[in-house]
Amino acid sequence: MLDPRTRKRSRRRRQRLNQQQKTRTLPWFLALLTLFSWIIFFFIFFFVDPHLLQDFLLPNIYIPFFLTLAAAIFFTTLLLTHKVRRSLLSSLALVFVLFLQQQRLANPFNLLLIAALIITLEYYFSPHSSSPPPPQD
Repeated sequence: MLDPRTRKRSRRRRQRLNQQQKTRTLPWFLALLTLFSWIIFFFIFFFVDPHLLQDFLLPNIYIPFFLTLAAAIFFTTLLLTHKVRRSLLSSLALVFVLFLQQQRLANPFNLLLIAALIITLEYYFSPHSSSPPPPQD
């Protein structure tokens, strides 16, 4: 019988322990990044003149506003869900809906199309097994 203090850990067990150590340190950094993103967004929202941001790179687009909002929403949902794909899709969808609203192009059909696109992308990139189960003997 092997002594449990001296036995070697399996590769899967070592990976799980490393993952647990990474997840313990991630929320603090992520919380600081989230707070920093929201501070930048609220600074732009309350203290910067909209006419300064209106024609930044592209006319009538307000790129800095939407980028900081997307970053703040992304980091917030990442902090809450710990899923990068879901956070990215939700933040991009929300910012795109707000962009359409700003351009006066938002209507229920466009919102339905965006929701269908997000659901389709979530299903397409989800790790589901497409191979059939092995035959039973």
